[in-house]
Amino acid sequence: AAGRDHWGHAFSVLMGGGRLPRGIVVGASDEHGAHVTDRPLTPEDVAATIYHHLGIDSPRTSFPDRAGRPLYLVESGEPIRELVGTA
Repeated sequence: AAGRDHWGHAFSVLMGGGRLPRGIVVGASDEHGAHVTDRPLTPEDVAATIYHHLGIDSPRTSFPDRAGRPLYLVESGEPIRELVGTA
């Protein structure tokens, strides 16, 4: 295995500080940590959550590229509701 070419269907993230709630576990994986079994999330969801806690509305915030087209901070993610108080 060359680093990232294994166990690519599941990942863990530890977040803390700010206004994040304490002691929250979101989602689950199988006994090997290989596949998501509950509440699949994406890296974009994690980024949207961080931006939310910074006061940035990431799904709507964009910057123009060189051609003037909008580049969104987060294309497809949404803040994780369990971590932003909307669960």
